[in-house]
Amino acid sequence: MFLFVVNGGYSDWKPYGVCSKTCGGGVQTLKRTCTNPPPANGGKDCSGLGPDSTTRECNKEECPGKDMDDIIANISTILSTLPKATRLQHTKTERILRRASLKPGLLGEAIKLQRKILCPL
Repeated sequence: MFLFVVNGGYSDWKPYGVCSKTCGGGVQTLKRTCTNPPPANGGKDCSGLGPDSTTRECNKEECPGKDMDDIIANISTILSTLPKATRLQHTKTERILRRASLKPGLLGEAIKLQRKILCPL
């Protein structure tokens, strides 16, 4: 019996996979397999034909929490520059900031606080 050597060949590229992140810059992978045809009877694999995957960037927009982090940092900086007696009046502000850093939905409340501190009248 005579066996033919069959070198492997790549399949078509499969669609890009899901992005690794929903925001802030993720990666999607495009893949193909060495199955068209698969190597047989001592034939070469596909490694000499190029890579079996490639990537591209995706969801490059900033995550919404970054704005919150900037606001919280800004308010914290403002509070740290106030005289100690005035800072003591802002314990509620600090509590809200701690909660806001854990719950981005409080962004509006944090912005109102920032306004109140900067323009108390």
